[in-house]
Amino acid sequence: MRKWISILALCVFTTSIWAGIALAQKDQNANGSFKGKHFNQSQDQRFKDVDQDWAREDIEKASKKGFVKGYEDGTFQPNKPVSSLETLVILVRAAGLEEQVEDYELSNQDLRSLKKIPYWAKAYVAVALEEGILLEEEIKTFNPNQGAKRYQVCIYMQKVLDKFNINPEDDDFMESFIDNHLFPLEAHKSIKNLARLGVVNGYPDGSFAPTRVVKRNEMARMINYLDKNCIQNSEAYVLNGTLSEADLKNQVLYLSVIDNKDKKWNFTVEEDDEILLYYGRQQLEFDDWDRIEAGGDVRVLLDKEQEAIWIKVAPPEEEADYLLFKGILEKVDLDDEELNLNIVDSKNKEWNFSL
Repeated sequence: MRKWISILALCVFTTSIWAGIALAQKDQNANGSFKGKHFNQSQDQRFKDVDQDWAREDIEKASKKGFVKGYEDGTFQPNKPVSSLETLVILVRAAGLEEQVEDYELSNQDLRSLKKIPYWAKAYVAVALEEGILLEEEIKTFNPNQGAKRYQVCIYMQKVLDKFNINPEDDDFMESFIDNHLFPLEAHKSIKNLARLGVVNGYPDGSFAPTRVVKRNEMARMINYLDKNCIQNSEAYVLNGTLSEADLKNQVLYLSVIDNKDKKWNFTVEEDDEILLYYGRQQLEFDDWDRIEAGGDVRVLLDKEQEAIWIKVAPPEEEADYLLFKGILEKVDLDDEELNLNIVDSKNKEWNFSL
């Protein structure tokens, strides 16, 4: 994306989903000590089963960054559920704590408290506990092999955001998922923050499906967004405003935004840009850019270099033929079979009705 004409600062909103890593096996040798059967540690590993997968690029990027690993047979198994343990290991790596894991010396207490954890992963979990990604009270009920649910992954990722002091500072935003009432109480903040940062998204039917188990390809997508939008850009922020102009000329989309302080921002988006563009709940491909209409709300996620990571545009609202408001009934008067009502609304505006 390139900036043009007026003062530019960009914000970033995104979508999301996720992918994982492979669990290693553990062996116990004759003298009682453990050795892990770790997978290929190459950061340029090629997987033979992802060429046709929708998240192939994210899987390859996450692998090159060292966040996710494949299996010894050269597969990634993208549609396999990611486990709770794999999720923690991925997040520890993404948070830059790999060296801390390598230097960690397991104590006898660690070996006792982490007896459910495979030996190769004990240091990862110990560091996750040390850094607050996993809490001490959670380890008692932690099931390392259980598939990680969407809301659980959001909670763990929120802990990483807290570690990097990342706050989207967009308190007015709450993605209106149709199943908000199904969110566990402790997950509301996490889902809200990760949705407005574009790390996670809902489904086309408007749901979030908090208890749905995350697949490995989904985890790869999500960890890339968390890394790009949050960890690498801890100064990123969200620009809120109204889309005042949308014009597609010569395969370039020109967008003008009036922010909440009446400042004008101008953006251009080209087909080969890496910016994610959303209209309503749908991510737009280049051929659909002409669908965008001005007049609706817009949010832009900007990185620390003031470049847009994603742009999320809401369609303009149709004018309703009625007005709905709440207020206090101040006075009721019945005169000659006519009922007169005096109402003061929440903005202290007075309304008078005769029935």
